[in-house]
Amino acid sequence: MMMAMNGANNRLYKNQIDSIAREVYSGDGRFFEGKPVFISRWIHGGEPGPDYQSDSFDIIVKDGKINGIYLHVIFDLKYDPPYVTERFEGSLKTEQVQLVLNELLNANLMGHYFPEEEDPEIGGILKETWQFERDTVKFE
Repeated sequence: MMMAMNGANNRLYKNQIDSIAREVYSGDGRFFEGKPVFISRWIHGGEPGPDYQSDSFDIIVKDGKINGIYLHVIFDLKYDPPYVTERFEGSLKTEQVQLVLNELLNANLMGHYFPEEEDPEIGGILKETWQFERDTVKFE
């Protein structure tokens, strides 16, 4: 049975995820007009210096408006500290958000938990974090 953990460590089962997916794909747009929605994908980690990576993409749905924010960290010795964050922001279409939600809701990563996720004790690894919030439904 596919499940995810929400912010309170409660299990979110496949039927709940499927219910969210059905509402997103219903085509009537109500999902994006109701309660605020926050979706985030963040890939970060790697060795310090030029191998460090941090890319995040957030989607914020509020008051019928959909905005996306992409943050990309680059290493550049011209700066002190040598990490610079590039920020790109703009409005998104419902269809674009549906594509991102499709990836999130159908990802196998939502169905498993590994104890190593808490403290892998390995330097230089990349971590991918997805977050979804809508009203009382919150999972990461």
